[in-house]
Amino acid sequence: LYAVVGVICVAAIAVTLVLNSGLIQRSMTAVTIQDTKYSAADLQYYYNVMYQNTLQYAMYGLQTGFDYTKDPKDQVYDQETGDTWYDHLLDGAVDYLTTITALYDKAVAEGYAISEDGQAALDETVTTLNNAWVGQYNTRNEMIRSNYGPYMTYDHLLELLEREALVSDYASTNKAAYTYSQADYESYYQENKDALDTALEEAKAEVKAKAEEILAKMEAGEEPADLAAQYSEDLYSDAVSRVQTGSSVNSSYTDWAFDSARKAGD
Repeated sequence: LYAVVGVICVAAIAVTLVLNSGLIQRSMTAVTIQDTKYSAADLQYYYNVMYQNTLQYAMYGLQTGFDYTKDPKDQVYDQETGDTWYDHLLDGAVDYLTTITALYDKAVAEGYAISEDGQAALDETVTTLNNAWVGQYNTRNEMIRSNYGPYMTYDHLLELLEREALVSDYASTNKAAYTYSQADYESYYQENKDALDTALEEAKAEVKAKAEEILAKMEAGEEPADLAAQYSEDLYSDAVSRVQTGSSVNSSYTDWAFDSARKAGD
């Protein structure tokens, strides 16, 4: 009996040690995007990116509805669905990771190599990473776990930083490769005038209706601060920002604008 108990205790200790080491969390798949598997450590990293961005905006009064002094899990983001700010930030992390994955896969498929400027920026980031812990943390690994999640390692963090550097460099290079004159845009507008004007009028009507709804609630006595928090996603949101700075108008325009076969005057 004592031998059996002893074996069970040793097994329990072994399991605990494995869990505490983060080995399982670093290897288990948390999300799969375009056939690429990402671990809990990966998802935690990108969640932290979203959280830190939101935290900074909130501290400077640029993000309404988020209390940076409280746990995101204790703050309701969407009153209708009950989603918390944690849920919202996690969704944002997956969206961001989806973008990173798509661009990375495209860059690799094209055989793209990071530019000298991109490599220099990456080297500077790594140098900062190697020195930032001094005077603030006991070790570099302690700083990494505190800022990038308990399951993150130095080597894996470097892999993520290298991937992001390649994606950023690739995106910048391709953006610079596509330049269009005012005549290009005017020509496309004239060819698609009816559809574009209709889309614009619909967007204006939606914004006007939302503004009137908010004004009516203010006149009814609701607090402006409460309304700002309630309508923060409508007034300004990451999702809207991504659409407006990415593929606004419609997909056919995006396909036209970034078609490598397109020539000036098309």
